[in-house]
Amino acid sequence: MPDHNEDSSIKPIRRYGKGDQVHVTAQRIWMILVALAKARTLPDVTIRPPSRTVPTITYGELCEMVERSYKAGRTLGRELMTVGAYCKLNGLPCLNALVVNLGGDCGHGVVLTDGNDPAMERRAISKVDWFKFGVPTTGTLRKVYSAESKAH
Repeated sequence: MPDHNEDSSIKPIRRYGKGDQVHVTAQRIWMILVALAKARTLPDVTIRPPSRTVPTITYGELCEMVERSYKAGRTLGRELMTVGAYCKLNGLPCLNALVVNLGGDCGHGVVLTDGNDPAMERRAISKVDWFKFGVPTTGTLRKVYSAESKAH
């Protein structure tokens, strides 16, 4: 692989950070939730046997992963709505159902597949091989967010 300095057409790696726009943070959340969805289905005999149960993550834990205060869970609504809407547009279970409060419940704005409750959505998530799908671009997520914002 050539050094970046040798080929100016190769852009340096994108780094996420505090204050990223909604669609950029939504992309970051997509990757976190896909990793979470696949965590228990990958062979990992040293830690635990594989399981079809998908773990959840709290709003606070997710906030910390995207460099926000643990107490800022309410600030992720737009990003999680964008991820859920993108999943739904593509006929996939909505990854945002993996995010819960300390009581284990999804927030009131959770996007779900029609007819599913959060537990049903998580079971459906566990059956998908998420590594078969590409990460949505920030441009696509910007369009999803814009369309969803206008619809509500």
